[in-house]
Amino acid sequence: MEDFGDGGAFPEIHVVQYPLNMGRPGAKSTEVIAVDVDDKGQVRFDAIVKQGANKDKIVRTSLDDMKESDGVKDFLSLPEEEEEQKTADKTRQALEALLEGKIKKAKPTTVVSVTDVEEPTYIRYTPNPNAPG
Repeated sequence: MEDFGDGGAFPEIHVVQYPLNMGRPGAKSTEVIAVDVDDKGQVRFDAIVKQGANKDKIVRTSLDDMKESDGVKDFLSLPEEEEEQKTADKTRQALEALLEGKIKKAKPTTVVSVTDVEEPTYIRYTPNPNAPG
């Protein structure tokens, strides 16, 4: 078990294993999350999400967080017709620019006309009898 650094449970090893001392009798866990309840007395299971890096962030974990309230009314409302039209125009212009760029790349850059083609030149090969091999 020392080869694995006690980092996990391995089903092929037939002894009782406690990866990272989880579940070991008498071992104390350092990562304990206190049970938190909401205003209705129900356990809030989002405590796991709201710890560590997300401690200072607003994390929406329930359907009630997504419902409209007085302070969040503007945040959740649909955009106005003018704002929607501006966004649609910007999107259309961006897509047209991408499409034009792809079309320009697909077109040939130089076109050879038939009148500019030179006549082929022929070179006569004469073997060297003194060549090695």
